[in-house]
Amino acid sequence: FFAMLRRLLGTGVCRPRQSLLGHRFLSGLTTDERYLFDLNGWIVVKGVLSHEEVAVANAVIDKRKGEFVERRSEIRNAKAAHFAGEKPDWGRLETGRHLAWPTPDSSIFRQLLCHPKLAPKIHNLCGSGYRLDHLPLLLIQRKGVEGFDLHGGAIAHNGDWNRELAYECKYGELHNNLLALSVALTDSREGDGGFCILPGSHKANFACPPSIQAMKKHTEFLREPSLEAGDAILFSEAATHGALPWKGEAEERRLALYRFTSHTMAYGRGYMDAEWLRNEEVLSTMTPAERAVLQPPYSKRLNRPTLTGEGCQPVLPAPRDSLKVEFDKAIFGAPYF
Repeated sequence: FFAMLRRLLGTGVCRPRQSLLGHRFLSGLTTDERYLFDLNGWIVVKGVLSHEEVAVANAVIDKRKGEFVERRSEIRNAKAAHFAGEKPDWGRLETGRHLAWPTPDSSIFRQLLCHPKLAPKIHNLCGSGYRLDHLPLLLIQRKGVEGFDLHGGAIAHNGDWNRELAYECKYGELHNNLLALSVALTDSREGDGGFCILPGSHKANFACPPSIQAMKKHTEFLREPSLEAGDAILFSEAATHGALPWKGEAEERRLALYRFTSHTMAYGRGYMDAEWLRNEEVLSTMTPAERAVLQPPYSKRLNRPTLTGEGCQPVLPAPRDSLKVEFDKAIFGAPYF
């Protein structure tokens, strides 16, 4: 664990002049965005990537398209007819290794971990010191291919509370136990298919009824945000969401998908198993800020490099007393309990 942590962090961590614990990063969400996220469970951030950056991302995908894996047969995402599409023999194309690609191919995708237009908002939605949870994905949805049944939600079908997906607002701060970031790499208009969501469902106290989940009833409540390539959606995994079959002008719908959580939480276990996260040759080509977001879950009180509100340079918000570190070594055989 500690060897992996040292590889992830490398150098470039500075100590702040004063503690950043409790700092709310108010420069992130605007007043409108904070209200709309709390109301609906999602917001659109316009123009995260420029037209030139979108072109770079798509050129890399074209170059590496042979590395994508098709989702077929039993692992298809759409069971309900509303989401199944017109090509049952075709599946969504996916890859999750793009952060490990050599530079410059990986650069455009790595920067989304701590993009200056996104990091302050993710701070407001997950807390300072947020970390990447699931390993990220690049997705290609071809025309007529299935979407994804409505899923997510903080209440399971048996009525249990899904703590790992939950959303709440406490003392004026928004807390997402799992936050998704979807960056559009193609234009997507309302009616084209692609991402869809039930606004406000992140605060539902009851499981989504099967008739609504299959979109057999109340389809008027489902929203398809209109996006230009380069726009991003931030949404709570506590919201019921999915994807409709693609029927837009472009032959393919493309996107980059990331999931973030608090510095002390974990849903996915990729941080334990992904070989590239233990590969110093890969990690050495990342910035200190990118490495900070890739850390395993542990508290900021334990010398955790944490991004500032601007998401550029990690700091130690609460440097741990060196005497305590030495004492932990003496009793645990490790520098931290």
